[in-house]
Amino acid sequence: MKKKGIFIAATGQNQGKTTTSLAIFRKLLDEYNELSFMKPVGQRTIEVKGESADEDAVLMKEVFHLKSNAGIMSPVTVPRGFTKDFLDGKKSNASIKESIMNGWNELGKNGSPVIVEGTGHAGVGSVFGMNNAQVAKSLGLPVIMIAGGGIGRPLDEVTLNLSIFKQEGVKVEGVIFNKTEKSKKAQVKKYCTKFLDKQGINCLGVIEYNKILENPSLRRLQLDLHAKIVSGEENLDVVPLKIIAGAGVLDYILDKTHTRTLVVTPASRSDVIIAAAYNFSLSKTGENKTQSQFVGLVLTGDQDPHPDVIINAKQSGIPILRTKWDTYEAVELIDHSLGKTLATDNEKLDIIKNIYDKSINWKKIIEIIEN
Repeated sequence: MKKKGIFIAATGQNQGKTTTSLAIFRKLLDEYNELSFMKPVGQRTIEVKGESADEDAVLMKEVFHLKSNAGIMSPVTVPRGFTKDFLDGKKSNASIKESIMNGWNELGKNGSPVIVEGTGHAGVGSVFGMNNAQVAKSLGLPVIMIAGGGIGRPLDEVTLNLSIFKQEGVKVEGVIFNKTEKSKKAQVKKYCTKFLDKQGINCLGVIEYNKILENPSLRRLQLDLHAKIVSGEENLDVVPLKIIAGAGVLDYILDKTHTRTLVVTPASRSDVIIAAAYNFSLSKTGENKTQSQFVGLVLTGDQDPHPDVIINAKQSGIPILRTKWDTYEAVELIDHSLGKTLATDNEKLDIIKNIYDKSINWKKIIEIIEN
């Protein structure tokens, strides 16, 4: 019996494969009694109970309480030096493919569909002979491609990636255009559908841009900064919409603070810590009548804050993260955070569900899986 599933690819990194995987998996649970997830080749590896697995596989396992072993869901991880080892003959294409096929056979043995998420653009993994198109071919799966929101550049990128799948004889059944400006959704759908119709490919949906989905939660930043949680752990799942460096005078910082602002400031700035904690307290009680809203603090540098200041700040419940990076370094690290979703990011998960539910041709996706 042929195993069912779909391969979710993308025209490039950070186009929304994982977000789309979350949305598709959640929706298809209404259609199928059981589903599995697989990330055949993973590039962002974390340790789970002593074994390496891609963080997207771990995310899906945690969000949907999947019983499968994370190592089976993530059979090949690509740590630093992996490519060199392959080119030096320490790893082989046969062993990589065997690991992927073993995981696939294990996950699909009960006949339930497997949602498979690719890595980067179609050609990622070519150096060791298992790019996205080659993996999809090995698994015998149809492909859904995720592209950026727009017309010209996204369609050029779709065309470029299609060529790699065509070279392997893999059918791309549909494209989802992600992160589209709300005002341009109708236009993008109209013209992208015209283009795809000529290719015999379905336009499966146009997803509007949402800033919250783009930004990391405070809990994600805590992981990325390797920061210590000083206070407010119960409030770490909020997503800041603005980051400011609190190195200037307090009045300037307050003037620049708007909805969901995270302030990165030297730990010695007692005035900023006190003002942010007070503002946070008022926001929690509904007494904040200003536009400013602090959602957290990242305290930087070698000099620790005054103990009395921290004691008072903790009482407000404001999230405070402590890092030894200086303010400039911390802001730079935050700026480079990918905003990857965590299993605890309930606000993001709800937004993903609501946006995708109304924007995707779910009937067609089920047809693709079944046929």
